[in-house]
Amino acid sequence: MARFHPQFKKGGCKMKKVVILLAAIGIAAGLGSLSVSLAQQPRLGIEVYKDNPNQQIPTTELVNRWAKENNVQTDITMGGHANRLTIATTALEGGTGPDILMLADFEPNLFSKGLLDLSDLADKIGVQNGGWYPIAKEIGTAEGQWKALPIYIYMHEMIYRKDIVEAIHAKVPQTWDEFRAVLKKIKDAKLKIQPFGVAYARSFDGQQFLISVILSNGGEVLSADGKRVVFNSPETVKSLKYVIGLYRQGLVDPTVPGWDDSTNNQAMLSERIAFTFNSFSIKMASEKDFPKLDPKIGAAVYPGGPKGRFSFPFTLSYGIRKNSNQPELAKKLLAYLFEAKNYQYVLESTAGATGTSLKGFANLPFWAKKPDWKANLDAIPTARLFAPPSAATAEVNNSYVIVDMIGDVLVGGMTEEQAVEKAAKRMEEIYFGKK
Repeated sequence: MARFHPQFKKGGCKMKKVVILLAAIGIAAGLGSLSVSLAQQPRLGIEVYKDNPNQQIPTTELVNRWAKENNVQTDITMGGHANRLTIATTALEGGTGPDILMLADFEPNLFSKGLLDLSDLADKIGVQNGGWYPIAKEIGTAEGQWKALPIYIYMHEMIYRKDIVEAIHAKVPQTWDEFRAVLKKIKDAKLKIQPFGVAYARSFDGQQFLISVILSNGGEVLSADGKRVVFNSPETVKSLKYVIGLYRQGLVDPTVPGWDDSTNNQAMLSERIAFTFNSFSIKMASEKDFPKLDPKIGAAVYPGGPKGRFSFPFTLSYGIRKNSNQPELAKKLLAYLFEAKNYQYVLESTAGATGTSLKGFANLPFWAKKPDWKANLDAIPTARLFAPPSAATAEVNNSYVIVDMIGDVLVGGMTEEQAVEKAAKRMEEIYFGKK
């Protein structure tokens, strides 16, 4: 047992005060040292997108690891569909917020004036990783410069019930005509399941589905020289009639005009529909939470039409704002996220659902681990934009001009021809200011 000198016992209170004072001085010194250390660290803000495949989890892990290794303070802003545009406009116009922004679809062109030229970094990353897929270059470049680095290409796929297809003795449809025939067989078989369901209203899924049908039939938004809107065409009308026809023939869940982007996920996982079009998130959810249903759910590339097989994807790109105080540091972090081992880590963490913008990642062994996972890779060559990237194309996309045609017919009482004409006029206003 420890013993104390008598004088310490006698002057115990004084001694305590001395000890407390010394401790306080030590803590203050430590805090001062810490504040100096933090003040010396550079600070960098990055927006990380939160999505269904939960890509944000491995991405945040990588950002934090890079920050620790490089003695950098990182401020992570979690973005999503609801707040992404607000984060971007606030940062670009006000000069505050994340240095690195996450931009969707055509937004690198929409915000190109406020973004740093990343051509040097894009070229380096492309060389190191087998080259960029063509759609990545389309999305990432504006005015001859790489204004953003497309990191993920979320392909839209056909998600279907394998057991239902087998029950009607059919094959996975490869064309839109075959797709309709399979849906009719399901309906005629009276299997107590709706043949098909996807949002017939303003939504990513509904718009991507309709755009894919239009492109496969040869419909276009702009002429080859980009000087005219050519959307009002027999090919577009044919495509809209096809989609409306599926509904009127009872091949689609009757409630789809009121669906949003989450409803088809719920409908597939609750065994209400046999087919839908969606990202791979449905299959990921079934693997995780529905072990009995999962073996029955498959994923495949979109069906095709007379002009080919096309899918309009959802893309995410990283851009650095011009008014960033740390442009070179921001480039270093992006280079780190695109390093092969780090990029592969995110791909494998999401079962490939994020897709890849670089050809060098097409040969990774994990793609073949499960047949349905490979659908994410097989779909990438079918990726196609409905018009060249521009601020106007971004407005057409973000304003749901194309998918609104379905509501104009089913709710507004227009003919398909009238709905296409209305959409084409709206596009002329957006692209050329014509009324």
